[in-house]
Amino acid sequence: MRSHLVVVSVAASLLVAACGGSSTSAPGDTTTTQVTSTTAAVTSTTAVAVETTQPARAVDPAAFCQATTELNTTLLLSAFSDLAGEGSQDLFLLAKLPELKGVAAVIAETAPDEYAAAAATLSRLYDGATKLAAERGLAVADLEAVAADIEAESLTIDQLYSELGIEPADVSAIFEDAAAALSDMEPPTALFGASPSDLGCPEPELAMSACELLDAEQLTPILGEDYTAEPEEIPDLGEQCTFKGDGGRSVYVVLAGPSYYLPAAWNEITEVDGVGDEAFLTTGLSSPFLYAKRGNTVVSVAVYNVDPAPTVDELADLARIVLTRAGG
Repeated sequence: MRSHLVVVSVAASLLVAACGGSSTSAPGDTTTTQVTSTTAAVTSTTAVAVETTQPARAVDPAAFCQATTELNTTLLLSAFSDLAGEGSQDLFLLAKLPELKGVAAVIAETAPDEYAAAAATLSRLYDGATKLAAERGLAVADLEAVAADIEAESLTIDQLYSELGIEPADVSAIFEDAAAALSDMEPPTALFGASPSDLGCPEPELAMSACELLDAEQLTPILGEDYTAEPEEIPDLGEQCTFKGDGGRSVYVVLAGPSYYLPAAWNEITEVDGVGDEAFLTTGLSSPFLYAKRGNTVVSVAVYNVDPAPTVDELADLARIVLTRAGG
């Protein structure tokens, strides 16, 4: 899989590993340690009595698939947020508790029978964590304010903890205690880090092939008259097309759904105005990628081994054409 996709697949595998699955991460990988800190708490074995009332259910595979994608996107982003320091992932998830509680409730209400028990535990996990946070004086409005500060990158992690009046160990305890209260229920690990196909969800429906999104008018000036188009499926996300010319020159185009739009998964980005609903350019790479989103359609474009390298405006022009032809 191409380098710009690896960050997504690696992050997903780390989430699975944190919850009892397998991972190929090297020993001592600090990212693995960070991801493990909170999500592994769901396997706690401390027995605490819990209520047994099940939420009302109305199986809805489409809603279930969308909600689990939102859940795992949030968990993935917690591992790649720009926060740095002790308790950074826990604080990110704490700030996202209102969102996670709502998503987990949808999952519990709509889950197919084979995931009903795990989904019920998931919902209670985030509901319990929200209640424990409130007992520590952290209202929903406080959590939402911290989430806004994290997104705005306006405060350091120490300043955020100071703003909440809480220590990293206290935040960890919120999740650990919430998990401990559910030790006699089925762990929700089957839902963490699971791809849509793992959960029986349909592949994204693409309006057209990624190789149909650019034609000779756009490609000949970049690659010359003789070029090839090679499609490649991106499991559970969409499709990539590599247009190859002479001398190693190439143009990459990706057509995918909303879960592919992950600006927080990159260390360095620059926001780009005037392309779709929102767009950003990855920086710090040999060849930048421009990601753009309109509605539920996400595209990415990049140009390799072309001298002079394309400008941001030229990449933006390609992205606009791709978005328009994709129906986004």
